[in-house]
Amino acid sequence: MHSRVFVINDVNPDYEDVDTDIDFETFQIFCSSADYLDESDNFDSDAEWFAESYGVEIQKNDNGYSFDLTPFMAKLEVTRIARIEQAKEILNSKPAEDIDDIDLWRAIDYLESKTGFLFYLNGNLYTEMDLIGCLNDYYPSENKPKFEILKIYDYHF
Repeated sequence: MHSRVFVINDVNPDYEDVDTDIDFETFQIFCSSADYLDESDNFDSDAEWFAESYGVEIQKNDNGYSFDLTPFMAKLEVTRIARIEQAKEILNSKPAEDIDDIDLWRAIDYLESKTGFLFYLNGNLYTEMDLIGCLNDYYPSENKPKFEILKIYDYHF
């Protein structure tokens, strides 16, 4: 299956200083099932895919596409809660002594999916679940900055 890594950053006038390059060897440490990572050939349509998936409006600019962080974080939070509920459902479907390794791996996959959309921010890769925590730590106030999609990578797993 194919998915994407979205390189995002807050709107930054010093765009040249923002790390947007991901090497495949580093990426494979994070997502061991990946068999390639290439810069997307369909930046505009992949940015639209991002917008549709997260319910955000995107605006084309010189660096890529900008979007408001608040609705994006709200959608990530809804996703986080849904994943927790899915994991709880798996773990509560049987008595604890009957939970096997497959059940545990399914629950973990819901919580920490490394085969969905991934994000690259400030030189680090994040799953959706990790990203919401990071963004809450860095941008706790109501006045959240605009963010940009600077680059998109296609990967296959």
